[in-house]
Amino acid sequence: MRQTAAVDRYSGPARLEWWANASTCLATAEIDLTVTVQDATWRAAAGPAPPLQGEERAGWSLLLEFSPYATLVLPGAANGRIEVHVEQADDGHLVLSVP
Repeated sequence: MRQTAAVDRYSGPARLEWWANASTCLATAEIDLTVTVQDATWRAAAGPAPPLQGEERAGWSLLLEFSPYATLVLPGAANGRIEVHVEQADDGHLVLSVP
């Protein structure tokens, strides 16, 4: 008998926050998030909501260069805050991983 891996998935809105310290949030960004968990491996991809244009895109790139570490906030979830590493893929999407 062949077993298949269990896959859990979340897709929906979320927010990224960049904090300088416990009381100072430098920036926030609303994102569309898709997370899959398969065999205890967590993978997440996201994109700004709505997609960024022109100067917004340049500001986003600068923010990621400044600090690729952010707090992922899931709306309505108890303990819905996760520290993540954010990378921008060539196609403009974001790849999130747990550091």
